[in-house]
Amino acid sequence: MARMPRTTLHVLAASASPFALVLRRGPSKWWHFLLWNRDTGMIEPGSWFHGMVYPGQCDLSPRGDYFLLLALRGCGSPPAWTALCRPPYVRALAFWPQESARTGGGYFDERLPVAWLNIPADTVVPEVSERTALEFGYQEEPDQYFGLLAERFRRAGWKPNEKQEAGRWALPSPDGKWELVLQLAGTALPDPTAPGHENAGAYALRRRGSTARPLILPEVEWAGWNGKSQLCLAKGGTLQTAPPARASEPVMTLDLRALRPGNGRTLARRPPRTGASAP
Repeated sequence: MARMPRTTLHVLAASASPFALVLRRGPSKWWHFLLWNRDTGMIEPGSWFHGMVYPGQCDLSPRGDYFLLLALRGCGSPPAWTALCRPPYVRALAFWPQESARTGGGYFDERLPVAWLNIPADTVVPEVSERTALEFGYQEEPDQYFGLLAERFRRAGWKPNEKQEAGRWALPSPDGKWELVLQLAGTALPDPTAPGHENAGAYALRRRGSTARPLILPEVEWAGWNGKSQLCLAKGGTLQTAPPARASEPVMTLDLRALRPGNGRTLARRPPRTGASAP
């Protein structure tokens, strides 16, 4: 029996709605974008893309209606770009061509309708194909990685734990009864969507106020909550929803491992230029 290619899932969860954007990688440099409603379990497949995507420098707006994409094709012109898109498609509403992916991407401000770009203000003028209510801000000193993660992580509600233990962060459930714990290993910031995050730390679950040891969640690539205080997990190419008291018994599983380019709508080997139709 042929071995199924490895599937990696990166999840960008909206902070003010049940939506999450799933960036599915596999096979090889193929990426598939899917919009996941964490409350209902419904999923909307979107674009396929061939190239490199940098999930740690991408972001989903608080309501889940826009996302910032940093991608690299490596050949042609431009070799890299940042784009403002409507999930789960990579048709660019605004487009910033770049010579490399050293900077780029950005994050959404939760308080104002502003997308902060990790791009110097005097570098490039965006191409805009569709007017939006968003304003664009730029960084005076673009941060390749950690500044973006810090903003995104604070917005998601993660906090250092009460004991201030080094590298340990917690995310309470909406009902306040449970919390997710992320123990980092040798990194300064928790980032469930960054490349290589599987080796950066471990997720665990515990009841708030309990003195029992947290329950380790093995092989979990991302963890969060939905509005019903159910546990939401990305694990082994699947999306799972489970009650926290029975974390190993998911009530819903979406298996994304068998997806391949061609059995969905495809955008291949070209940047998401403005004006292009949604794939």
